[in-house]
Amino acid sequence: MAAVLAAAWAVPCVAQEPLPIENVRLPIESHPDGRIKTQLEAARAWVPASGPIRGEHVVAQIFDEQGATQLVVRAVSIEFDRAAGKATSGDAVEAVGRGVLIQGKGLDWDVSGQVVIIRENARVEFNRAARPKVGKR
Repeated sequence: MAAVLAAAWAVPCVAQEPLPIENVRLPIESHPDGRIKTQLEAARAWVPASGPIRGEHVVAQIFDEQGATQLVVRAVSIEFDRAAGKATSGDAVEAVGRGVLIQGKGLDWDVSGQVVIIRENARVEFNRAARPKVGKR
């Protein structure tokens, strides 16, 4: 019996894929006063102890110092590299903020630098109230 237990303990453990978490909300960046600056929400996410977070049906929000929403990014899926502070997606994405809607395919997002790049088929739509007036004055 002791030999069987010793053999069982000698087998190396294999790291397994974390189980998915349903309806998760993760703050990923804060303002100096502690208020949430950026958060990710996902219908389903895989959050390992270290390494990138993967999410499906993701909504990312950026808030100003008063808590008002500045930008909302939606994607079918996103992988967020916590160490680098960058998110990527190869799927359909949209970004909505301040009267502008940007849609396309693929995303590169530098969270701390607040830069969002839509890789392909970018389409920009302005809300009528946000459109600049052009022409005679």
